Amino acid sequence: MKPSGRRHTRSARVLAAATAALAVALAAALGGGTAAPAATVTLFATVGPGYTITLKDAAGAAVTQLAPGTYTIVVNDQATDHNFHLLGPGGVDMSTTVPFVGQETWTVTLVAGSYHFVCDPHADGMFGDFTVAAPDTTPPDTSIGSGPTGSVNSTSATFSFSASEAGSTFQCALDAAAFAACTSPKAYTALANGQHTFQVRATDAAGNVDASPASRTWTVDTIAPDTTIASGPSGTVGSATATFGFTSNETGAGFQCALDSTTAYSACASPKTYTGLANGTHTFRVRAVDKAGNVDATPASRSWGVDATPPETTITVAPSGVVASGDASFEFRSSKAGS
Repeated sequence: MKPSGRRHTRSARVLAAATAALAVALAAALGGGTAAPAATVTLFATVGPGYTITLKDAAGAAVTQLAPGTYTIVVNDQATDHNFHLLGPGGVDMSTTVPFVGQETWTVTLVAGSYHFVCDPHADGMFGDFTVAAPDTTPPDTSIGSGPTGSVNSTSATFSFSASEAGSTFQCALDAAAFAACTSPKAYTALANGQHTFQVRATDAAGNVDASPASRTWTVDTIAPDTTIASGPSGTVGSATATFGFTSNETGAGFQCALDSTTAYSACASPKTYTGLANGTHTFRVRAVDKAGNVDATPASRSWGVDATPPETTITVAPSGVVASGDASFEFRSSKAGS
């Protein structure tokens, strides 16, 4: 049997609760007040019968974090040598008494901060804690750390990315495809020639989704450009200087030039001029390199001859001295055929 003092305490509590309920009902009926909002979440506190103390939600999960608000806490005190004592900010200090065994229902408003529940007679081993914090409504920011840009000649692409909030998950999309779960790095293969756009968005632990996904647009170009020589010497010329003009079928392409077979290709621009050329046959080669790095595999070329040495002229037949004829005939030749 419970001590008579406990019965008196319990009766007083019931009477006080009934009186308060009646006062609220009368005030509402007379328009003289507003009833407190009903609790929207019920929590379940248990202490005993062994040396255990818990606070759980309706699904049976231990409470570790709650949002600010008003809660109903159903307390089951199952041992005469235990109590359930809840303490925290906002003036929260609620407890069952040590002799009491049974159930109590509390309505408590929890504000932001840390809360502690404990069995006072066994405070060293029977306790727990939880925090109350406003829900996170701020979405994370998503950043692309690496991946292709501009024009590339690879049909594969790999992107790395991160979020401003640790523990975020990601969704990726390529071109018009829908977003789907992904992890960093994300790789794509067998991409078609043309422009592509990669997007990625983060979702934090609270479920907030980045409304402005990070994106990267690039172009896949695996087709090499064509190169054309537009102007320059041909045949045999008497100048030791040569200037070549050239173009590509791809706008923005760069060029590499080489002279004769002993010269390696090097960057050049149109027009390209060579000076001090030796007599003989020369070959100019030029190849275009597009923005994606594709190189014309069949360079344009032009061969020509340089002959900068003037011919020698020799008179082989001619009158000499004083002659009696009014006519004269000369024969002559050049040291170079075709002169």
